[in-house]
Amino acid sequence: MAAGSPNAFLARQPYFVLQRVCECLPVVELCRLQFAAKTLANHVRDNQDDLLKARRLPAGWPWHKAHIVEDAVFFDRMVLPKDSWSNGPNTKSQGNKCSLSVGEDGEWLWLTGGTDWQGFQGLFRQVSESGVKPRWLSFQVRVETLAVSGGFLAVSSGQHTWGLQPLLLLFGFRGDDGPGPTRRFKVQTSSSPEAQGPAAWHSCGDEGAAEVQSGRPYSVAIHLDWARGKLAVFIDGQEQLREVPFQNNAPIRFLGLYNWRSESRTAFSELLLGRARPFSLAAAGWVGGAEGDDGDDDEVAGVWRRGLRCARRLVPALPTSDASPGSSAAAAILVVVAALAFQFWFAYNLGANSEGKIA
Repeated sequence: MAAGSPNAFLARQPYFVLQRVCECLPVVELCRLQFAAKTLANHVRDNQDDLLKARRLPAGWPWHKAHIVEDAVFFDRMVLPKDSWSNGPNTKSQGNKCSLSVGEDGEWLWLTGGTDWQGFQGLFRQVSESGVKPRWLSFQVRVETLAVSGGFLAVSSGQHTWGLQPLLLLFGFRGDDGPGPTRRFKVQTSSSPEAQGPAAWHSCGDEGAAEVQSGRPYSVAIHLDWARGKLAVFIDGQEQLREVPFQNNAPIRFLGLYNWRSESRTAFSELLLGRARPFSLAAAGWVGGAEGDDGDDDEVAGVWRRGLRCARRLVPALPTSDASPGSSAAAAILVVVAALAFQFWFAYNLGANSEGKIA
């Protein structure tokens, strides 16, 4: 068959049709339909990197991780910091400098320098005008300079010219320049706006836990129970803190990144706010246990499994390239119809089963 003949053109149509369908479907729908048609499953598997790139996600990511990002209310890969992050908000003295690095270990926004206790002069951005109350805050962090404090992530409901206030929580690395235990990640919170005195610091891990290692990436996940005003902290899938009080009277509107000491060198990556459990917990085999985690993910999985039985009846095995162009086109159209029908069915059942649970 000549490459430029009409038959050759028609024989290529199923691929292009399937590719466009897969690019337009949400990741969760794409994964469901793989169970309905073997040919579609093969297509998704063979073209996974291209489908991820079409969603502006790195090649090689697992579909589960891509779904969590797609479901998030906020996600930043930190690849274009100058387009989305601003210096400050305190700009009276020299602040942190930022640079981007891309390698086998991912994309990282590096912060060098610090304020030497003069105030907040890092990077900040607004994530929502009205504010959000996500169930999870997750990110990756690494610290190269262990002797000094740095790598701070500030979560705030407001902004002033001198800093982000009021702070809902502050995560950071405390080096040898702070009170013990040192060389550990810590979280600072305040239980209420009226609380007197400095906010309390909580060290991650039990007494005698291993110190942070220089240059090693750490996956941090913070579960926020807004109803109870309590949070839990996980590092590399292991619970480090639980039942820590935080201010839950106002939603998250701003995020800030900064170092305290001018000798600091730290980095952040994959900053996310969302309701789905972070991928770092799933990769570590964590299945639940934080107070206030109502198991919506398990409920979604149950509705998903029931829907798959319906999808298998809706979508037959797609024809191979040897089939007629008419049958290939009809099968591709059936995939689209089944995807739309299944998406409506899933949304209806999930809404009926989890009414009032999703924050």
